Amino acid sequence: MNAPLQLRDTEGLDDALKGSYGWWFRGVTDAFAFLEGEHGYVLTQVQPHFRGPWVRYAGRRYLIMVSFEPEPRVVEGDIWVAEDLSPFVSPFAYPRVIEIPDLLMRREPRTDWSGRARAGRLSNGEAVGVAELWAGGIRAHAKDLLAGRPLRGIRWPPREGPATM
Repeated sequence: MNAPLQLRDTEGLDDALKGSYGWWFRGVTDAFAFLEGEHGYVLTQVQPHFRGPWVRYAGRRYLIMVSFEPEPRVVEGDIWVAEDLSPFVSPFAYPRVIEIPDLLMRREPRTDWSGRARAGRLSNGEAVGVAELWAGGIRAHAKDLLAGRPLRGIRWPPREGPATM
């Protein structure tokens, strides 16, 4: 099943770039621009929020979400199976999701994909650097994700009930 047609959040991006987290939105959208330009993903949500801003891209099969938590200044990133977030899916079914650094660690274990992201107290430049690291890792090591194919080597949790990863 493919995700529904998504529209680019151009207005949200324009507003977000002017706000206090403009540095974050600029850095993440620059790092992940290849998703739209080369792989058919769409920037569907740019969300400034008091608990931290996030950016979401939607592809045919997956949603990629990257967020910044201002306290304790960490970066998080997830890949969601888009069809699991449909309103037509049972509310008791837990959506399939994997953290970006976990996927990348399975593909390229010699690189520390999560240490800097979870260290806390990241400067603005370091936080954007984590997003750039992940974008480069996805581009180099997750061709199946980019093409909207099933993720190689991933065993998803059961569809009913909470995840057991």
